[in-house]
Amino acid sequence: MPQGKSLPSNHIAAIGFCSCGCGGLTTVYYGKARKYIHGHNNSALPYTPFVLMAGKCICGEDDCKIPYGMCHCGCGANVPIAKRNRRDGCYIAGKPIRYRIGHNNTSSTTFRITLPEGMCICRDPNCTVQFGVCHCGCGSKSPISVRSDTNKGWVHGLPRPFIHGHQYRLSPIDYIKEDRGHSTPCWIWKLSCNMHGYGQTTKRGVGKSSLAHVIFYERKYGVIPDGLELDHLCRVRACVNPDHLEPVARMVNVQRGAQAKLTPSDVLQIRDLYKCMKCTSIAELYNVSPTCISDVIYGKSWTNI
Repeated sequence: MPQGKSLPSNHIAAIGFCSCGCGGLTTVYYGKARKYIHGHNNSALPYTPFVLMAGKCICGEDDCKIPYGMCHCGCGANVPIAKRNRRDGCYIAGKPIRYRIGHNNTSSTTFRITLPEGMCICRDPNCTVQFGVCHCGCGSKSPISVRSDTNKGWVHGLPRPFIHGHQYRLSPIDYIKEDRGHSTPCWIWKLSCNMHGYGQTTKRGVGKSSLAHVIFYERKYGVIPDGLELDHLCRVRACVNPDHLEPVARMVNVQRGAQAKLTPSDVLQIRDLYKCMKCTSIAELYNVSPTCISDVIYGKSWTNI
């Protein structure tokens, strides 16, 4: 049918074929054939799938030099195969798409991050660290980057400069003493910390990463008893002062944490108030739910008090 002309008003497609005139078969819904293929009902002309001319790249450029199946941002990664046709996204069913997710924000002729030949990933021309080893000096292998990141110095397909958190190990000292409001100064860990704010380091003779405050406590007081965990009395997670640590049960540690809405004194008062007040009234007084008050009264929580 010539372009610019619509289908005749009396056009009737055979049952099971799309009414837009593309000749495609429709799906069956509750025993009846649909009238249109999905998306074809907005087309006035017979729907023609998005096809690719022989020898032409998915980007449509005649002089494109990106290898087939590679992302056009220049990162060198493979792109997924399209499951459907999409004109605005240059998708052709069964063929590689143009960009990986999020990679279409760069020019197709500009590579995201390039590394000069012979230069280390840390960009230091005098670096003597072995290829693929963490630059903090721990001797462990660093992970391979699955994406490029300019701010972090990551290059897709190459080892990262540091294992997660090990960039802080370049500090010349392990900890510093600071007054954080406790009776004695805190020892603030200055090297690697995990996502929860606790210091971490490699345990001697083991080679595995461990919590720094646990190592400092065991050096002075010995092994932590089974079933107990260390609680920071100073409430500073980065502190490794063994005198600020106390082995307690898991329940006690949670009750002392910042997420706890009640204190031991509050629990005793709630149990006394229950003699003359309802749970809903007590809950409004302490800004908690009635269920929380009920659990305290009937011994479902705070069983150690």
